[in-house]
Amino acid sequence: MAAAVESSMTRKELGIHGAADARHTTIYRDVKSMVLHSRASISSHLGRERFRSGAFRKKDINVRQTFLLFRRFLVLVAAVLYIKTSIKACMDSRLLLASGKGELFDFQGYESKLIGRYAGTESIRQSPMLAALGNATTPHSAGSLFLEEDSTSFAGCTSHPESVVYQDAFQRKMFEAIRSSLAYNLTFLDPANSELIMPVVDCTFTALVIEDVTAPRFFYLMRKVADVDDVFILSVMMSIQEYRVDRQKAVGPAAVSTIAAVRDMRDTEVKHHFALALGYPFEEPKFNKYYDSGLSMAHTWVLKSVPPNPATEVPRVVSTTNPTGYYISSSKEQANISYLIWHLFQSPLRVLSDWVITGNPVLHDSWAWVHFLHLYFAVTTIVGLGVMGIVMFYNLRAGKFWIGDAFMAVSSVHWVRSSLVLASWYMDNFWALMEFALFSGTTIGNQREPIMYPSIMRADLLSLYITFVSMVGEVFKERIDPALTLGCFVLGFEARLEITKLFPSMVKALVDYSDLEYILGITPLDPTVPEREPLRMWNSKPLPKGNAKIVLSALFPVFSTLVFVVTYVIGRKLHRWKYPDRVRQQRSNQSSTRESDGQRSNLTQFEFATGVALRDRFGVVSDYDNYVYIKGMKFASADGIYTSAFVIANGKFLVGIDDLIAIFVIKFTRVRFKNVYVYEVEGNAVKQTARLVYPHTLSFGDLLHLNLKILL
Repeated sequence: MAAAVESSMTRKELGIHGAADARHTTIYRDVKSMVLHSRASISSHLGRERFRSGAFRKKDINVRQTFLLFRRFLVLVAAVLYIKTSIKACMDSRLLLASGKGELFDFQGYESKLIGRYAGTESIRQSPMLAALGNATTPHSAGSLFLEEDSTSFAGCTSHPESVVYQDAFQRKMFEAIRSSLAYNLTFLDPANSELIMPVVDCTFTALVIEDVTAPRFFYLMRKVADVDDVFILSVMMSIQEYRVDRQKAVGPAAVSTIAAVRDMRDTEVKHHFALALGYPFEEPKFNKYYDSGLSMAHTWVLKSVPPNPATEVPRVVSTTNPTGYYISSSKEQANISYLIWHLFQSPLRVLSDWVITGNPVLHDSWAWVHFLHLYFAVTTIVGLGVMGIVMFYNLRAGKFWIGDAFMAVSSVHWVRSSLVLASWYMDNFWALMEFALFSGTTIGNQREPIMYPSIMRADLLSLYITFVSMVGEVFKERIDPALTLGCFVLGFEARLEITKLFPSMVKALVDYSDLEYILGITPLDPTVPEREPLRMWNSKPLPKGNAKIVLSALFPVFSTLVFVVTYVIGRKLHRWKYPDRVRQQRSNQSSTRESDGQRSNLTQFEFATGVALRDRFGVVSDYDNYVYIKGMKFASADGIYTSAFVIANGKFLVGIDDLIAIFVIKFTRVRFKNVYVYEVEGNAVKQTARLVYPHTLSFGDLLHLNLKILL
């Protein structure tokens, strides 16, 4: 956008030095006359001075101005969204440094679909389960009752292969371990008070179906010894997980169980009992009774033991949870871990049918500070918008509405920003990148709810995306609208999962990686130790290494929308070829004539002084006229000057926008801590020698009075 040529323009201001010939005198008089009689005709409010066949078509120019103004407004919106994305990434990086905790969520649900139906709606004695046994309550010394959709059997589940965990022998072994260990504290398990009729297996139980050997669930049909018609179901939920005793600094595996007895499905309350077998599965299960002391801040059960001899033994306080997730180096360095416990329902039906596990995610990254580079990106972009705002203000005071390329601060240093992003990935051990790949695989596989901060990768990939688009523009020698660039990125990022599903090989790579990460949660046994138990401990684990295929499968969908950018560029090429710009041809011919006459160089004084070639600005840049032609005189357009990251301070100095902060610091500190150069402006001419900035070179008034105008 060019500023209007001032009516007080002199021959010196037009850059005509020395003795001028008659031709230059005529040009000067013509320009001055045009300014006096039609100032608005020379400069559009958007800075696009354009002559069409020697005369303006006002209606066409107004429509074009409106369209260009709308496009510039969209670019301004894109710049604001860029700032928002960068700031959000910084805020989430701070949370990662502080071990940010997410909201509680239902991590996984294990369901027993049939046990509730076979338990009936009244007492267990009157249930269909007892009817399947001929209403007999006689204990069976061997055999288990297997519940299926339309039948029951004693041979096993017909729809699934036989599981060692749910074999009759192992179920009875666990029952004996529970009863022998807890009979003193849980008197309803005392052999003198109750006896086992037989184990019951729900063939639809989720852990049985997916062969989960870390979270078994046992049902035991029992009766009272004194009253054989007093029948109840003993429910045992068990998880093999980690425990900690902070006072003794002890840590290890344990079988954590909640035990409940259901006699009547009409009851409104069911009592749950905690029992832990420390050291299991590496030691024989020996359960102890524990009381629930509450939950810790880390979503961990804090349990207090009931010592066998309270007179001589001190109760043991144990913290236990089921951590699932992954880390690099250690859980205190870089980790994404959810701490899991399960609901203790009071409804008999839900006690038997549902096993809902809730998680509290804790995300930590001690290297997250490297992502604070987005704060620098946001600040520099805000400074660029602030400078543009000052220029807009002074244009409004002059009666002109001007919007510059708000994305200039981003696109002018995109290589630096992309390099910093790649360096941050390397310093962060590619943690955010592999989290991003896991997030995609887990979500597509519909296995569980993944937890991460996508804002960091959104900001990182946006910087890389801008660089790729700029490369496309530079290869094709085209200027690509920043609003289009941001729109294509948002489309690719938000629709990346849907795009991934179009490529089965990518889906397989991501889902397989997610499955590998999840299954590694099962802690393997020491191969030198004989296997005695079929159950395994579940715990967090190191993040498995990825490969190029996994990374490309995660990133390709985001960058796939570059095809729209390439299509846009090709469309512009074809349009320009089919409908050549007559004005541009006219200017080109005119320029060639002048240059062939040897009257002036191909470059303007502005370009000579700054080293900026206006016509070579390609990439993510708003469209602008490189030059303004007035009676054969070639001026650098105001848009070209601003997009090249320059402004004019108080009409006297041509200053680089990137140098403004440094100049302010020099003035405040009165110390020239770095060399900063400006160019003196006289009217519309730029001096070819740069001037070194000292604290007194520019006043604060100069720095706060920023504007633009066409320059020779």
